[in-house]
Amino acid sequence: MSERTEKIISVLQKALAPELLAFEGEFGMVTIIRITVTPDMREARIFVSSDRRNSKLTRKLNTVSGVLSQNIRRAFMQKRIPKLLFRESADQEAMARLERLLEED
Repeated sequence: MSERTEKIISVLQKALAPELLAFEGEFGMVTIIRITVTPDMREARIFVSSDRRNSKLTRKLNTVSGVLSQNIRRAFMQKRIPKLLFRESADQEAMARLERLLEED
């Protein structure tokens, strides 16, 4: 991973963490699991999870991603940041399946 990519990921993580606090009332504790950035730096995929396992979380975050991007640009004085694409963490999906299997026994 390049130094520039690492910097972008770091900026996104620092900027998004406080922004996600606004969603805790509706979705419970929202956690950034990991962030990946495409090689051309045009898109950033933010993998999130919530303790309430609500599938509407990523839909809501993607709806407000433009506002989040503006806030990040202002706060960190970045001219351009990648387009933010929120995804539910696959780790969370695996945990949910495991919990369902354990409940069946």
